[in-house]
Amino acid sequence: ESLSKGNDTTVLKLEEKETDGAQIGLTYFFQYLPYVLINMLLLGMTPILMTFNQKDLGARISCSSLSLKSRNAQITLGCIVFSLFILTALFIYGPDTLFSINGLHSLLNSAMVLLFSIALTLLVSTFALKQQSLSMIANVASLGLSFLSGIFVPQYLLGKGVLAVAHFLPTYWYIRLNSMLGGISDEILTTAKYWCFIGIQFGFFVAIFCIYLV
Repeated sequence: ESLSKGNDTTVLKLEEKETDGAQIGLTYFFQYLPYVLINMLLLGMTPILMTFNQKDLGARISCSSLSLKSRNAQITLGCIVFSLFILTALFIYGPDTLFSINGLHSLLNSAMVLLFSIALTLLVSTFALKQQSLSMIANVASLGLSFLSGIFVPQYLLGKGVLAVAHFLPTYWYIRLNSMLGGISDEILTTAKYWCFIGIQFGFFVAIFCIYLV
C-alpha cells in the first residue's frame, strides 16, 4: 500500500573526495602492516641469521677476508630490503597521500613496529630452531599480537581483560595511534599523546634488543 501511494523523494548524491578515500585506505594498509612485517621478517630473515650463527660457519667467516663490519653491513642491508615492503603504499596510494602530514606520521609509527620486528627476529635467530619450530613461533607471534592488539579485531570490541594484557604489547600502542591518525577512533590525537605512544614503542624495541645483546 505504501509503495502504491508513492512519495515525493529527492535523491542526494554524496561524493567522497579521492584524497579522503585514499587516506582511509592508507590507514587500513598500516593497520595490517605489523602482521605482515613480523611474519615476513621472522620467516624470511631468521633462517639466514641462524645459518650465520652456526658455530662452524661463523668461525669460517671470521677467519676469511670478509671483515666483521662488511658482514654486519650486508646483513643489515638484507633486513632493509625486507622492510622496503612499507614503500608499496607509495605505488598504491600515491606520493600525495603517503607524504602528507598524516602519512608521514603513520610512516614514523610503522618504523617503530619495524624496529621491534627486527629486534624480535634477531632474538629468535640466536636459538637453534628447526623450520617447523620457526614457523610455529612466527605464526604464534604474528597472529597473537594481531588478535590481542586490535589489528584483526577492533580494540573497542575487545574485552577489558584482553586490553589489559595488550597494554604490554607494542602493537597495541601502534594500532591505537594509527586509529587516531586515520580518524577511526573516538580519541583525540594530540602532539603529546603521539610522541608518548612513539616513545613507548621505541622502549619495547630497546628492551627486546637488549635481551638479544645479552
